[in-house]
Amino acid sequence: MSKFLSVVQVLEERIEHGDYLIREFPSERKLADETGVSNMTARKVTQSLLEKGLLHRKKNGRLAAASPGCKAETQIAFVSPAYSSFNYYRWMAQTITTANSYDLHIRPFEYMHFNDVVIQELLNSVDGVFLIPKAESIPDYLLKLMQESTATVVSLCYDLTSYGIPSLLSQPLFIMDQLLNHLKELGHRRIMAFNTQPVESVVTNRLNRINSAGKELGLDIEIVNDPVKSFGNPLEQAVHVFSNIIAA
Repeated sequence: MSKFLSVVQVLEERIEHGDYLIREFPSERKLADETGVSNMTARKVTQSLLEKGLLHRKKNGRLAAASPGCKAETQIAFVSPAYSSFNYYRWMAQTITTANSYDLHIRPFEYMHFNDVVIQELLNSVDGVFLIPKAESIPDYLLKLMQESTATVVSLCYDLTSYGIPSLLSQPLFIMDQLLNHLKELGHRRIMAFNTQPVESVVTNRLNRINSAGKELGLDIEIVNDPVKSFGNPLEQAVHVFSNIIAA
């Protein structure tokens, strides 16, 4: 009985946190193998979860997990590239905190590239997706999938409003103007714009805006653009490049 209750508790927690959003719930035989219980106990476990409404059977007889436990029963995914970034963690923390205030549950997911099946499976299985695009051009087919998906897709850090996809930007271009104006008011006349992030349209637009706005303000603008490749560490690159600048 203790083993039965332990397995039920583990599976309830997994379902509650959306562990089976994009992967199938195991069959009773596979569940028995994974948890080390008998086939009979595994059958009792699934029956208990069925009675609680945490599982249901598809037309083909396979088991499927119910929506994660939230009042609105919505399934929302936070999807970001699979490499460390303070910016990504900040977006995730703020998004989850906001969702919690509305009693909504968000499950984080990571992807390696735009053709990663994770993105497509989420677009086909959840109600909403907060997506942080990689620093590369988004394939046309993926943009079309996001436009046609029944899930509500919101782009973070990357403006996709021209494709009809709602977007949230933490640093719109006019921020560059305000920054340069502030530096000019402080008496600075020579400004260096320094970037080591992977180059994509957001970074390129910011650097171009700094260059054009700086010239309009009569500032001497120098742009140092030495980006890392995708999945590189921009902080390490920044230390390396800036050390060379200081030493020169």
